Amino acid sequence: QNIFSLKTQAALDNWTRVLIQFSTEQVVPFSFCNTVYDKLNKATKSKFYATFNHLLQAALASSKKRHTYTPTFLHSSLPLHRLVFQFHALILAPLEPHHTDSISQRVCNRLKLFCQGHACGLLDIARRTTSLTPAEKAARTNSSPIPIDAAAQAAADAGNAKGALKLILRSAPPALYNDSLHDTVLSLYPRRGRQAPTQLDVVWDYMLIFATNNVPNKFFEEFSAVWLTLLYKQWPIRTFQDIKHRPIGAGTGLRRCITAIIAKEECHRFARACLASNNFGVGVRGGSHFVAFTLLAQCQKYVFKTKAQLAAGDLPSKCLLSLDLTNMFNRMSREKCRQIL
Repeated sequence: QNIFSLKTQAALDNWTRVLIQFSTEQVVPFSFCNTVYDKLNKATKSKFYATFNHLLQAALASSKKRHTYTPTFLHSSLPLHRLVFQFHALILAPLEPHHTDSISQRVCNRLKLFCQGHACGLLDIARRTTSLTPAEKAARTNSSPIPIDAAAQAAADAGNAKGALKLILRSAPPALYNDSLHDTVLSLYPRRGRQAPTQLDVVWDYMLIFATNNVPNKFFEEFSAVWLTLLYKQWPIRTFQDIKHRPIGAGTGLRRCITAIIAKEECHRFARACLASNNFGVGVRGGSHFVAFTLLAQCQKYVFKTKAQLAAGDLPSKCLLSLDLTNMFNRMSREKCRQIL
């Protein structure tokens, strides 16, 4: 009650309207591609996951059977499950271009509105939000972007040392991880104490209600759905014959929120199990892109040639051999996965 502001009659009325609307409002894909999560400060991210954690607890409580033959039970937890699945979109939908306050402040305000029972209004905002097309993005892109070092210096001159440091680190090249850095990296991911229930415990309990078939039947299809986005294989499109599409399947936002909580709570185990020598991008945002972009730059220089270059005698001087020897996903044992689960 303290978290979701249920002490006043107005708040109770707000949450009643939310539960009524989400009992019929099915989970459907939204019209925006990216959220504002990466632009939030650490404190706002913590508030986001804390509120999400309380919402999971509310969904867990609503899923407990009070009586075996109560017919309304099958529908009582449905609105909260749908809120769980759409929570990331309600809170992290892209902001309008001309907002005055910071992104973290705006997200904190959305979290406050959500706790006060204004989820329906947040849903309307998220439904109206759309991503720009590639042509619209190109039209809005500044032809002369500000260099990273100049932007960092401007932030430092304004007294925002933390923002300046973030800009510098964001553009810093990733380091090659080797055995000499092993102890240093592991010190950044200390083992957490388990005296009190963590967010991971709540996530585990929430997933168990699906494993025990303790959710409304109406929600199974929405829970197991994979949203498909139809992308162009090539861009820009030159002729009508060049139009080819590739569908990309993406999991729902709940999966991303849950995996983020698991990574946060069990970071020390991931660090020990997954960090091997000769890995790139440890602790650096977009670090894995370093290898891909380096390879692409080499190909642009030595391998890829335009028709004009080929006609002028500028031939490729190197070749790229890409071997995909095994489809690893299809080699996974489904039977073994079921045994582990």
